[in-house]
Amino acid sequence: MSWNGTLAFGAGRALFLGHAGDTSQHAHWAIQVAIGRDAPLRHDVGGVASIAAGVVVGSGVRHTLCADGARVVLLFVEPLSDLGRAASAFVGDPGVAVLDATVVRTVRRAAGNSADRVLDVASAALVRTFDGPASAAPGRESARVRAMVDSVERLLHGRVRLPDVAHAVGLSPSRLAALVRRTTGMALRPYVRWCRLRRATLAVVRGATLTEAAHEAGFADSAHLARTMRAAFGVTPSAVLSQAGGRAERARRAAPDIVSGTRAAPRSRAHQRAPDARRRTSTFRGPGPTGS
Repeated sequence: MSWNGTLAFGAGRALFLGHAGDTSQHAHWAIQVAIGRDAPLRHDVGGVASIAAGVVVGSGVRHTLCADGARVVLLFVEPLSDLGRAASAFVGDPGVAVLDATVVRTVRRAAGNSADRVLDVASAALVRTFDGPASAAPGRESARVRAMVDSVERLLHGRVRLPDVAHAVGLSPSRLAALVRRTTGMALRPYVRWCRLRRATLAVVRGATLTEAAHEAGFADSAHLARTMRAAFGVTPSAVLSQAGGRAERARRAAPDIVSGTRAAPRSRAHQRAPDARRRTSTFRGPGPTGS
């Protein structure tokens, strides 16, 4: 089934609004919020099948979405953002939680607007549901997390090695690894994969080809990008990104992605085809994922 819809990007967040196909089983760094616009969605989370109008899936939790062309709102939240910390606390140890019906109704009512507007409404509704965003790690640890994020962003064009990031942060490799796991619940490598996928997606939205986007994000080639996206999202880039640069609705100034105060690394020529944006919305259409 074909994917057909609109992407919107905000600080630490990304949203898909439109018709979704099925995905194969996958897990990704981002916390996922999935809401069916017209009817409940079928999910398989951790091997347990369920039907719900809205669900939150934690970072790194393996899951499958069975949308079969239904209209959906999919929100991806970076775990290191304030909203992501609150979402992680909300899903808890099971790694999955059903959304309150009030949130589902609020997002459904807003879904007829632009993806940018839906992103705002959904984020505000989730903050209320999660009892307000959790605070970032205090003091020195927060500064080190910001330094880690900055270092990874600077290194994304090539190899991102734990010792190099540790040196930039001023910690030993073992202490940095412990910091990353303590603040994210995951190792550095999955976080780097997510950063690469985010950068590649934004590059395509700005007008880059899949090959240009792959190189911009530090992938060896477009095939490497395809394999990584398939593992992370259960779909291939051609399924959802082949025409992502078709139409931009609105752009805002550059802003931090994950932790307040961080900035993205400078972009290459391929990445400079359009102004940087805090919010970028683009329509896309693509074939259904292969092998689903």
